[in-house]
Amino acid sequence: MEDVIHSSRDLVQEGPSVVICNGDKYKFLPLIAGQKHKLFDKNIDLSDLIGKLHYGQVYQYLHGAFLPLAYNPRTTTRPLLVGGEVSLGPGAGNNRNILDDGTAQTISHEEIEGMKKQGLDGNKIVAELVQNSQTFQQKSNFSKEKYVKRKVQKYVNTIQVFVPTAFIVCERYNIQYARRFFGLDLDASLSVGVYFVNVLFETVIFPRHR
Repeated sequence: MEDVIHSSRDLVQEGPSVVICNGDKYKFLPLIAGQKHKLFDKNIDLSDLIGKLHYGQVYQYLHGAFLPLAYNPRTTTRPLLVGGEVSLGPGAGNNRNILDDGTAQTISHEEIEGMKKQGLDGNKIVAELVQNSQTFQQKSNFSKEKYVKRKVQKYVNTIQVFVPTAFIVCERYNIQYARRFFGLDLDASLSVGVYFVNVLFETVIFPRHR
């Protein structure tokens, strides 16, 4: 995988920001050094983000550190499947004879929770689930990739930080608060609203919640 090149201007700065955890959990945070916030069910010092992470870069949170990834495991699992922890196996199976009754996985919920508490890399947890699934190799390749992607989304903690632009704010509300946002789309409706409120280039948008 190729190295991602950044400049010092891309470093996360103190102040308003949008933090995206695990691909779909958007948080508006005023990043202040020394302040802690709950991310990944842990109280994390925001100083670990400021001046160390780059805007837009995908990081995996593992063992208390943010590790840069050259790909986003939430949009593509190919590096994981091709050269990483998980193999699709030979040939393409058929899903017709698979009975999804919840008994195919031989690893118990308690064992999975134990792996998480031990701080095991989420990619390795996914690999364990694949290896201990009695029906994985019977699935079609499409179903295998879909299964792996779903498990990655659940067990691999990722984070991205963005400047809170109008587009990012609108995108976040469309995903998490579609009803509250009255279906405002990212093109026509947003551009008209931006025009009327005189939002200029590089303006920072930071909503306040009651």
